[in-house]
Amino acid sequence: MKLVRTPIWAYDANFFDKYKICVDNFLIVPLAKDSFFFIKDLNANIVLANNAMMDVYGENMVSKHTCVVTTGKLGEEFLEDDYVVFKGKAQINKNELSLCSGSKGLTWRCTTKYPFYGQNGEIIGLVGISRLIGNYIEDDSLKELLIYLNDNIAEKLTIKKLAQVAKMSVSSLERKFNERFNTTPMGYVNILRVNKAVNLLQSTKKNISEVANESGFYDQSYLCKILKNAINVSPKQIRGEFAEK
Repeated sequence: MKLVRTPIWAYDANFFDKYKICVDNFLIVPLAKDSFFFIKDLNANIVLANNAMMDVYGENMVSKHTCVVTTGKLGEEFLEDDYVVFKGKAQINKNELSLCSGSKGLTWRCTTKYPFYGQNGEIIGLVGISRLIGNYIEDDSLKELLIYLNDNIAEKLTIKKLAQVAKMSVSSLERKFNERFNTTPMGYVNILRVNKAVNLLQSTKKNISEVANESGFYDQSYLCKILKNAINVSPKQIRGEFAEK
């Protein structure tokens, strides 16, 4: 590997030299301040990452494999998506919850991956952009409901109650959430509850039953199951290796 660092990103020059591609061509890609931009080769090794991404995953992530940078269930899911793109799928859009060591709470990102074509038209890797969902989605029609959910996430919530607060029909509400968040209203509620539970586990010494009640899960075993399914960690791990620093 021939690592090159610039004020914008770091990349493996050997990869770009091999395919005679100028890295500066990617400067035209418009990105929000906290958006990730990355390129992977056909082995799912990261060959370019911008500063925002390295701030989260570390400066040495370039040249590393997807499953080394992102371990566990989430890394395996990333890898599956990578190989779908390598086989020629036009693009993949996916919402992802992740928890990084030393960070506070979860990050919820929308990641889009495209095939990366060489000069002869062959696929040589993929290009990815990952944006924080909360930073690029604004919808005044949902604003009142989102404020309500943040203030009442521990309450028993139903789809009918959410539609009532939003002042729209259930079908309209479901369509809005699918368009804006690529999930259902109750799926969004579940994400907020997981984030609430993670924050409580990181920032307080409350027992797991208390955390479950305050985050709207009401049952300790159910909370543990949800955390495992959503982000593949246990409450003990959150208070250990994922503790806020």
